[in-house]
Amino acid sequence: TPHTTHHTPHSTPHTPSPFRGVQYANAWAIPYTAALFATNDQLKRMAKNSNIQVNGLTGAAFGAVSGMVSTFVGFPIESMRRKLQAQGTGGRPVIYSGLIDAFRQNVANNGIRSLYVGCGANILKMAPAQAITFGCKDALEPITRCGR
Repeated sequence: TPHTTHHTPHSTPHTPSPFRGVQYANAWAIPYTAALFATNDQLKRMAKNSNIQVNGLTGAAFGAVSGMVSTFVGFPIESMRRKLQAQGTGGRPVIYSGLIDAFRQNVANNGIRSLYVGCGANILKMAPAQAITFGCKDALEPITRCGR
């Protein structure tokens, strides 16, 4: 009997299942990372203009806020990516033809708020993670400057 490969609109027959949806993960990374660093840079500029020294503690606070903002910005793409990645597996039907179609159908059927279902839990995860990342970075930065 000939071997048939399950094909969904967001993968090719040659794409191993662990890599399905990787293009959508990359699409999420752009606005998430841009919002993360833009928010952090803006908070640091505001601190400098107010004569507030950036150190590990302020860096952690700025990192937490940056993590919340960037998660909110990137979450709709992440949410649609998960829906796209899950369709067609475990007996689930293929509903969406791609990222734009997933957005269109979800907003049309469930409203704009449907793009943010589960965002709160992600914010609770990312705020402390980014607080640790930026707090450590800002605490260690004076040590790693090597006399500059």
